[in-house]
Amino acid sequence: MKYRVLTTLLLASLLIGGTCDAAELEAIRATNDSEHTRIVLDMNDPASNWDVSSNPQKDELTLVLPDTKNNMTSPISYESGREGLLKGVRIATNAKGALVVTLKAKEPVQHNLFLLEEPSRMVIDIFTNHDKKKVKALNEHLTFFRWNRSIPSGRLQVYTGIDTNAESVAVYNDASQVKITKKTELALPIYGVVSSIYNDYAPKAYLEGIKDGYSLVFKSPQYNAIIDKKVVPITAVNEKRTENALVLYTPRYGHSTNTNAYGTEALIVKNKVVSVGGFDTKIPEDGLVLSGHGQMEDFVKTLKVGMEVRIQEAPAHIQRKDEVLIHGIPVLEKGKMIGSQRMYNDENRTGRSYLGVTPEGYIVAVLMQGGEGNSVGVTAKEGIEILKDMGVTTAVALNTGEYATMYVDNRMVGKKIPWKKYKQVIILQ
Repeated sequence: MKYRVLTTLLLASLLIGGTCDAAELEAIRATNDSEHTRIVLDMNDPASNWDVSSNPQKDELTLVLPDTKNNMTSPISYESGREGLLKGVRIATNAKGALVVTLKAKEPVQHNLFLLEEPSRMVIDIFTNHDKKKVKALNEHLTFFRWNRSIPSGRLQVYTGIDTNAESVAVYNDASQVKITKKTELALPIYGVVSSIYNDYAPKAYLEGIKDGYSLVFKSPQYNAIIDKKVVPITAVNEKRTENALVLYTPRYGHSTNTNAYGTEALIVKNKVVSVGGFDTKIPEDGLVLSGHGQMEDFVKTLKVGMEVRIQEAPAHIQRKDEVLIHGIPVLEKGKMIGSQRMYNDENRTGRSYLGVTPEGYIVAVLMQGGEGNSVGVTAKEGIEILKDMGVTTAVALNTGEYATMYVDNRMVGKKIPWKKYKQVIILQ
């Protein structure tokens, strides 16, 4: 009787498994753009256990889709009249019963593949692997570059203005008063907020104009801890703790303070002390850590759970006559990436704008377009690497997403947003 039950269960499982429908390829659509074609495979169910391989000698890309059958009822649909990179498509079934889709390109290409759901789609972008630059002199000292280049995820449009004149940059802190005319060569608007995680207690960026060119200088404001009307100066923000120091650590620093046992730390969340004691304290995204050593350790030990602690910026830095505060986040200094590790782990690929300088003192305005036309955008780290490729050694990140725009060559690149929404505008003229 025992064996009969097992046999019945086994047969039932085989029958149930055998009735599972294979995924179906319902249609293939292709959209052509300049040096880029997007191919979409419409499926009735998500593809699984698929494989992709390329044959550079034949300019072919092959998709192997197990448990998938061809249920196309019409030929490939081309959704753009432009001439693209796709030469043809072959569909076959291999010896193992898997559906094989081969994409033939007209020339050597790179590819990027991803899946979408509701409805199920497999998307393959194929794009050329060569770069093109359009160079235009806007005036005797301002040059505009439009760089159509390849990155691993697709094609990217980079708009750049390089100004060699140390007296031609104007910065407006009231964007609503900016008037764009035919004489305006390049305008770079700044929204003023990159991300709260990235800019909390970050150094401030100042553009300084010197007779030999421009420089970007990063200066950390002085902060105080306010406890029951008592003002305690903070020695440093997000730096290695030194002797007799009181250091403020924020999420921009990393996941923990990375301190040793020779000190005491207090965790603060929403202006309230939640714990006191220990070292190498974990930093939550909504929290701060005060870390004290020596005399400042004695101060931290006086804090009690539940006490209110507020962090306030000390009186503002006194600006020099030849410097202007730029509402951006420092990301590159002397050729090295700086800032939050969390920022560089941000894999969000979007449009981004930057202001940078070269070793010669030239000012560089950059827009890396994303989400519009034939441009996939960049991650935070990709953006910095491209700046370095361009010879920029010091830079601040300005806008992301829809606010990453630039007025250049008599047109607005990116989404048209009212100027009054921006906090600052830099004009190269």
